[in-house]
Amino acid sequence: MQFDGSRLKALRLKHGYTLADLSVRSGVSLSHISQLEKGGRKSPSIDYVYRLAEALSVSMYDLLQQRDAPFPELIDNVSIASESAERAWDRFSQTLRPDALQFILSPEGPLYIAFAMRLRDVRKSPQLLLRAVHEFLESENL
Repeated sequence: MQFDGSRLKALRLKHGYTLADLSVRSGVSLSHISQLEKGGRKSPSIDYVYRLAEALSVSMYDLLQQRDAPFPELIDNVSIASESAERAWDRFSQTLRPDALQFILSPEGPLYIAFAMRLRDVRKSPQLLLRAVHEFLESENL
């Protein structure tokens, strides 16, 4: 994924914000936003992307160049009939703190999310719950 400065500018203009307006709303410096829009900075921190997305009321992924959903295993389990899986992911990802989203998108994120989903599936049975924890610990040599 790569930050899309032209998308940031388009969203800012769509909202009718000046650079100064977006700076105040996001807490990101005016010069930093300007550099992002011009392509002078291509890899802002995830915290900046989150703050800009929040200020523009969009998903972080609206500011990133990306074709596919970032976490297809999670999207496959989303069952919201009235909206697409991609839109559901966008809504879900907007609710996450930057550090949580960074963890989800990390190499070990899918492993722990799969484990959490397994725990959810067996939560009503103490025996199955303990077995799932034991199997996870063994599989990861923890």
